[in-house]
Amino acid sequence: MAVSHLADVKAMAERYPAPALEKGLDILELLAEVRAPMTLSRMAQHFGRSLTEIYRMIQVLEHRGYLFEPSRRDGYALTGKLFSLALNTPLAQALVGTALPAMEALSLRTGHACYLAIASGDQSVVVARAEAPACGFNLQVGFRADFTETAAGQVLAGAPGPIRRDRAWINGLTELACPVYAGAQGVVALSLVHAAGAQAMPLDDVLAALRVTAADLSAELAAEMPTLRSRPS
Repeated sequence: MAVSHLADVKAMAERYPAPALEKGLDILELLAEVRAPMTLSRMAQHFGRSLTEIYRMIQVLEHRGYLFEPSRRDGYALTGKLFSLALNTPLAQALVGTALPAMEALSLRTGHACYLAIASGDQSVVVARAEAPACGFNLQVGFRADFTETAAGQVLAGAPGPIRRDRAWINGLTELACPVYAGAQGVVALSLVHAAGAQAMPLDDVLAALRVTAADLSAELAAEMPTLRSRPS
């Protein structure tokens, strides 16, 4: 079925070509893959196209808010617009909307901020957070890290949870992460960063609360996400 669908899409693309659109998408996909700014000349060389062709596409993408120029020397990079669009899809809205109340309850119970992360290539991306009741360690929505750098990333890469990872750069911080099975969305990661201290909930108790919340969310999302996916867009 999937092969047939791809063949239909390919046939349609060949029948109704849109070269300008394809060039723009190629640029966006390239910058997402390299994860670094690229100059016009490097892009032109990569695609085997003229500087004029690439320049026209860049101007449109920059005007529409998809690209920006960190510095004239380094070239162009992606803005957060694609990420914002992705968060506004029905699946993402349902995922965050369903998970957030449970995350807020977990944060209130443990005293630590907690996060929901999804996979983007070989990186984890925070798509929702519940702030800690008191000031503490916090990550922003949109924060990215390679799978190997965080406990959430290891979960998204397929490691069996829960994952415990001590943060070497700050003493007393331990990152905990558990998989959440989100139906059509696949596996997402629920995580928090435990800060040791006299008033802190014991680490084992925090981990137990995290595991219960992840299991409850898995059951809730498994029921909700397929239903959403079957609705017409």
